Amino acid sequence: MRTDLNELRSFLEKEFQKKKTFNSSYSKNAFSRDLNIPATTLNSFLKGERELSFKNLNSIFKYLNSEIHCSFCDKRLFTLNGVFSALKT
Repeated sequence: MRTDLNELRSFLEKEFQKKKTFNSSYSKNAFSRDLNIPATTLNSFLKGERELSFKNLNSIFKYLNSEIHCSFCDKRLFTLNGVFSALKT
């Protein structure tokens, strides 16, 4: 089952661009390190070539909840729980 995570993809792109604005040498490798997921996984996800595993989604949301107040996460809690359920099956 392919899960639609376009909003998350867009949110992560914006978050990356925001960090890059503050630090011009900030790279996607650094962003993937901060998110605690492999760089190739992040790049493939952002290009729309690959979906994220439950483990990678969990790492991203841990980062978002600990590093920034993620209004996206708060608003999407019900939807994201559905995503997690879909990925477990």
